[in-house]
Amino acid sequence: MALLALLACAHHEPAPAVSVEPAAPTVWVAAPAPASMGPAGALTMLFTGAQLPGYIEVNCDSGFRERASVAGGYAAFPAVPVRGACRAFPKGVVATAVVVNGGQVWDCAVVGTTTACVAVPP
Repeated sequence: MALLALLACAHHEPAPAVSVEPAAPTVWVAAPAPASMGPAGALTMLFTGAQLPGYIEVNCDSGFRERASVAGGYAAFPAVPVRGACRAFPKGVVATAVVVNGGQVWDCAVVGTTTACVAVPP
């Protein structure tokens, strides 16, 4: 339409009338508040051996999900739920998941396609 008005001006003809409908207002709806994850604690996973994952992803049934890089042989998560079902998935290697929770330290090795972990006592 703007091109038509420009061409009309170039030929010294009056520009046609243009009507613009006002846009409908944008309505924002707040996202629901996340469910309470309950108490949380630090989770540390130490890795030794020839196969080291690039990072670890922790997923919990409560909706918690976080990734941490494996650097210096370990991955650290500052606040993982201490209750409920959580699993740590090594990424960058083909390996099984490990059941974890916050407040734990695990000493792990990836052997073949199995993630073998032993809890480190507090």
